[in-house]
Amino acid sequence: YTRVDNPTIKVTEQKIAQLERGNHALLFASGMAAITSSLMAILSSGDHAVVVRSVYVPVKAFFDTTLTRYNISATYVHGDDLNEFEASIQPNTKIIYLESPSSNIFLVQDIAAISKLAHSKGIKVLIDNTWATPFFQNPLDLGADVVMHSASKYLGGHSDIIAGVIATKDPDLNKFGWHERTTY
Repeated sequence: YTRVDNPTIKVTEQKIAQLERGNHALLFASGMAAITSSLMAILSSGDHAVVVRSVYVPVKAFFDTTLTRYNISATYVHGDDLNEFEASIQPNTKIIYLESPSSNIFLVQDIAAISKLAHSKGIKVLIDNTWATPFFQNPLDLGADVVMHSASKYLGGHSDIIAGVIATKDPDLNKFGWHERTTY
């Protein structure tokens, strides 16, 4: 047991960063811990998010309850129409949150096109890549800024762990409390 640094965790973070073709990764105690930490690190009071409607239900609940207490709002989109994303962007939009394929119904979004649109407006793209895994999809290569996983699912492989992870290649996200040990 180590509190600040653990060689096993460090190696796992390095491997996941490589699998996601990023250069930073950070493990968490659960997928929701990874997701909520990412959102809280990037969003501030008064910010807005565009979110695909078919996200994991606890993520939607986090947007609708906890984040509203911090004056952070969300607009939900179906996710299959780039024009709907563009129409939902507000002057205070800071992130677009994707889950592709999405939980249980497996809707997909055009990650590359959405990322291009977002970046043209200075917006970060976060994506839950739990279902596809880095074996089938590398969102960072498609323009996403942060990739998140519930490692309890396919990354864990046996349904015998609870863990979460975030990965990025964006060095600016290191300022949000990502430890120096996550730079490889």
